[in-house]
Amino acid sequence: MYREYDKKTCPKCGGIELRKYGSNNLRKQRYQCKYCSAVFVLKQDVTSYIYQDYSLNHYTIPELAKKYHYSEHTIWRRLDTYKFNKPYRTNYTLSVNLVFDAFYLKRGYGWFVFRADGKTIHYNKITYESIDTIAANLSHLERLGYEYKSITIDGRKGVLAYLKVHYPNVPIQYCMFHQKQTIRQCLTNHPKTPCGQELKDIANHLKDYDTDSLLVRWNELKQQYRDFLKERNEEGRYMHRRVRRAIRSLYTNAPYLYTYKRYPELEIPTTTNSCDGYFSHIKTKLRVHSGLTAKHRDKLIEFMLNINFFGN
Repeated sequence: MYREYDKKTCPKCGGIELRKYGSNNLRKQRYQCKYCSAVFVLKQDVTSYIYQDYSLNHYTIPELAKKYHYSEHTIWRRLDTYKFNKPYRTNYTLSVNLVFDAFYLKRGYGWFVFRADGKTIHYNKITYESIDTIAANLSHLERLGYEYKSITIDGRKGVLAYLKVHYPNVPIQYCMFHQKQTIRQCLTNHPKTPCGQELKDIANHLKDYDTDSLLVRWNELKQQYRDFLKERNEEGRYMHRRVRRAIRSLYTNAPYLYTYKRYPELEIPTTTNSCDGYFSHIKTKLRVHSGLTAKHRDKLIEFMLNINFFGN
């Protein structure tokens, strides 16, 4: 049975740093929270185990009822009333390589997640991803004491321009996976034109380049297929717009694809896979429990985000 979440936490603030504080009249061990100074006796509640099996171990309601010897109605009631505290974050400085991204389950319903060193450090529910949302969350993290050694982005329009203005001294890494994905979307996996095939080969070997060598190769490609790229149809529009888009994307993002090579000591993540992989994990869990109400779905997502929260 999964037990990673069964760490001692303060029932008042969710703090994870506790110290023993004597015992009560019933000789039960007491604890004091180092954050809020609350004194309490930890309660062992089977409901937390039920919720872990439900959310993380793929147990259905009938299976939980059989395992814990409760009726299905009681299982649903315990799942509905189960509460957990978001781990507490104190205001001390911590430098991190920040990665952030959003995932959506339907139009107008998604979650914005910020991660560092493979751990979730902040999240919130959103209707859509905007620069204002990103700015507000970055400011919130700074108020919590986080400093950014680097920021890895997925290339959403406007994000790079915002970061360059407000965080000019923070190295910015463009996600290599998203760069390859952009080129694949423009050219498909099997481009038919020689120009597209060479461009696809460059995308497949991005890590073998650096900024200067990539720009040299980009310029050679553009000169070699200059006439091809300028071809127009009878309406005067470019005939190979998708190839042109892929080439332009590679040129625009080249200065930010190899930030990790310029700052090797920072160990900057080259992709946003820390977020994307975790989003896939959450969606897989949700598919097991299809048909959840919005309230139960939000609770399940937040529980899984808290499992991997910084400090746990």
